[in-house]
Amino acid sequence: WDENGDTMKALEDIRSGDDQFFRIEKDYSTAAYYLESMAQGYMGISTYNSQQNSLVQKFVDRLWPELWTKYDRNHLDFAEAVKKTGAAGMASLVGLKYLLSHRGTIQLEGFEKIGQEGNTVIYRNEAVDCAASFYTRSVTEKTYEKWAKENGDIRDLLSDLVITDAGTALDVGDEMPAGQGGSAQLSVTCRDRDSQVTGTVDSEDGGIVMIAVPVQDGWHAEVDGEEAQIITADYCFTGLLVPPGRH
Repeated sequence: WDENGDTMKALEDIRSGDDQFFRIEKDYSTAAYYLESMAQGYMGISTYNSQQNSLVQKFVDRLWPELWTKYDRNHLDFAEAVKKTGAAGMASLVGLKYLLSHRGTIQLEGFEKIGQEGNTVIYRNEAVDCAASFYTRSVTEKTYEKWAKENGDIRDLLSDLVITDAGTALDVGDEMPAGQGGSAQLSVTCRDRDSQVTGTVDSEDGGIVMIAVPVQDGWHAEVDGEEAQIITADYCFTGLLVPPGRH
């Protein structure tokens, strides 16, 4: 169990300098391998869940099958999936901002070494500020799957395009888009680790904010204090339509 306290020191280093809502992963075990984040108080995602959210399973099957481990379809391992695929973009999609490693220097596209406690090295994903993304273009699940069937691996599109379970006013139609969509200033914090996530978005364009929290019964959303409809984004995450401006 974290014999020298290096993991907890590294987590404290991160918390002391970053108040955003994000995720952390490790490539080593210091407790129960897939449930350590619950014991050690950080927001991780590699996990074992005997009753996996069906939308999470759909996200993994459709977009990031490398997440499945060799054991069964109840184990997910994000740290190893990032290393195997070099998928910094996919790591960004789920808000994976920091990676703790016991393997010395590792070469991961988009990740920079920012510190070390004992033998625990801290890497930061330079593309992530918080566990949320903003999009001004969307595509339906049906159309995205058609594109993937015709063109192979098109996951790079997801840095600039969000998949929705139903069409929205931002839908690009049947043709794969070129160029980049609009951008926004995003900030997301977690006042209460278990029950509330809050944030701000500021953009000249209306768009969809995707928060990397799976859609689940019991959650509800508000924009400027008004109840807002939750859209299923990228097969499993929480999406909110927001108008132009600051909200």
